[in-house]
Amino acid sequence: MNAPSDFESGSAPRRSKTAWWMWALVGVCGCCGIAIVAVLIPAARVLRVSSGVQKSLVHIRDLNNGLSMYAADNHDTFPPAKSWQDAAESRMARGVSRGRGASFARTEFAFHTKYGGVVRAKVSAPSTRIVLFDTNLGVRNANGGFESIPAGGRLNGRIMLGFVDGHVAVIRTRQLEKALNQDR
Repeated sequence: MNAPSDFESGSAPRRSKTAWWMWALVGVCGCCGIAIVAVLIPAARVLRVSSGVQKSLVHIRDLNNGLSMYAADNHDTFPPAKSWQDAAESRMARGVSRGRGASFARTEFAFHTKYGGVVRAKVSAPSTRIVLFDTNLGVRNANGGFESIPAGGRLNGRIMLGFVDGHVAVIRTRQLEKALNQDR
């Protein structure tokens, strides 16, 4: 007679060693996939913040260029503080500044009131004097003093600054006090 099969004898069917290795491989691939995702998620966040910083940097640079063009057209004088954004964007609309001519209903930057109507040549140490800065006011033609700078910065602890001489800078919030002291 024939020997009883595994099913008939009540013992579990035998699995081949290949099936075990296949499940082990699936487990290893799953662990690797989880590790890759764990690395990519923070990297994607860094890229998003970096993109926001670049966008804001281009925006403040354009506004600062618009202010410089306004001053060049008006006897080297800055525009009045209450209409600085209108004045800067009217110069950008001519296509001289990056050719965009974009108009923003509100802005994330403010104009330092003390430079409204001031002749640029009369400003001492223009490379340390802040004319544009991050703000949380969120209104068009925002102006005032440094008290409206967000305490924690706007983009991951960073603050954008535009200076009288035309250059712009991105600083960390911990560097803000030093920059403000140089402006005094």
